[in-house]
Amino acid sequence: MTECNFEKCKAECCRYVSVYLDKPKTKADFDEIKWFTAHKNVNVYRDHEKQWIVEFVTPCDNLDKKNMCKVYGEHPTVCSSYDPEECTFNTQGVVWDKYRFTRPEDVDEYLMTRRMKKSLKKKKKQDKKRKARLKKNKGKKK
Repeated sequence: MTECNFEKCKAECCRYVSVYLDKPKTKADFDEIKWFTAHKNVNVYRDHEKQWIVEFVTPCDNLDKKNMCKVYGEHPTVCSSYDPEECTFNTQGVVWDKYRFTRPEDVDEYLMTRRMKKSLKKKKKQDKKRKARLKKNKGKKK
């Protein structure tokens, strides 16, 4: 198990709060993501495990100038449960988020790309059916 190296720690995990979201399925869901990202220091992302998360980039008030916790030992339980294996310091180079939305336009671009992919998939399916019909009809003419 990886230990936290307090001397090198930049307290990255103490500089944001993240909350899970339900997977967006409707226009209203994506509109809510656009609303989140219209706010300063608020991002939404889908991580490598397909979880949707809203991230509020705001440092903990209990950090001192040396990135040390001023209430260590009395800090909230969630701080103690943070896994050093997932620390950004220990996992440099790992891509945690598959999609990241930092502004409303990012959501629009994602939706446009998704629509294009769905459209291409639908077209391929239609082409496949058409080819199968042509092959079937060709066999009947012989």
